[in-house]
Amino acid sequence: MKVTLVFAALTVARPVVSGQGIGIELPKRTGSGQALLARHPLLLLRDKCVNCHSSAKPLAREAAGQSRQCSGEIASRHLFPELGCTVCHGGNGETMSIKKAHGKGGEVGLPPMSVGNNSRAIGERLFLSGIYVQASCGNCHLGREVPGAPVLTRGRELSIELGCIGCHRLKGHPNDVGVDLTRVGLKDVNRDGQLDVLDRAWIFRHFKDPAAVRKNSWMANYKLTDEEATALTVLVLSFTDEELPPEYVVPAKPEPEPKTAIERGKHIFELWGCAGCHGRGARGGIKNPNMKGGEVPQLYKLADTIVNDKEEADKLLALIERGADFDNDRSEWLNEYRNIKKRIIEGKRPEKEDASGPPPPLAMPEWREKIRGRDLDDLAAYILSLFPEDGWESWDEKPKEKPK
Repeated sequence: MKVTLVFAALTVARPVVSGQGIGIELPKRTGSGQALLARHPLLLLRDKCVNCHSSAKPLAREAAGQSRQCSGEIASRHLFPELGCTVCHGGNGETMSIKKAHGKGGEVGLPPMSVGNNSRAIGERLFLSGIYVQASCGNCHLGREVPGAPVLTRGRELSIELGCIGCHRLKGHPNDVGVDLTRVGLKDVNRDGQLDVLDRAWIFRHFKDPAAVRKNSWMANYKLTDEEATALTVLVLSFTDEELPPEYVVPAKPEPEPKTAIERGKHIFELWGCAGCHGRGARGGIKNPNMKGGEVPQLYKLADTIVNDKEEADKLLALIERGADFDNDRSEWLNEYRNIKKRIIEGKRPEKEDASGPPPPLAMPEWREKIRGRDLDDLAAYILSLFPEDGWESWDEKPKEKPK
């Protein structure tokens, strides 16, 4: 099975130049514009930014369809008459007040405004500047790699590497362990209600140390660098789950089809967010309060419980690659392999450290309806592939005794 991961998009306005430098109206209420408005009420917006940002006035005066464009390498690929200002920069384009247009410190969401018949207005969007403008690139570009937006691209790569969808609800991934991120880019307060706004500084601090921002947070501290936390902040600001007119969407390019069992298994590992609990590269380190041992198991060492040595691991990998029928093969040396598959299918509640304490928040869910058949064997192949060439000696530490 191959699924291309895509990212939620934000509804943007389709502006038409108003003509006299007073802003950009979007769109005209005639012809196809009426049909577009019927489907996307938020498109009834006006950008008046050019009244203060005088360098953009000549662009606003030009009729739609002419060749004049915004300056800058990225902006040169996006026609100003077709996009306007707030589509990329956020904020409130309908006001002549700097404070209301930019928000406090350029980081806050603004009070909702009445726009057409839609209850959510452009005023709720954060004003974005610098590298944070890249969050708006995700409005149209749905693929993992976004041209000209390296920070957003890195954020999308990290979200897969860290397995965010393993806990968080996103469009197309209905998980309920963590906070619903589907529209988090529109929020103006945090979950504790301690801030007036959900600003990018709060998001950054939360990624660096979740428990320091929200007491008793279940989210793991992934020991992110500042660059990684910034990339994930830009990514989160792009989550709004609103619909785009199809002519604005740049679809995700099909990703290369994995060819081997190990490649397919790694794809399954990423697709279902397994790293969210089992850590980057299945190396563990994810805290699970009141779980015996205190951490989610390290899958990269699980191969040692399935086979005795690298030679046996390679033998099993070859069988998986050939599509062997393990259900009917009752060979004794495959018993532990069958047990691991059963655990994935049926799930497992972790054993408590303190029997009288609360249950650990993270548990292995049942995967019987999502990972089965060849996908299950491929996932096992990926886990087996993590067995090092020289056995335990190349791992961080060797357990006192081999797990039973």
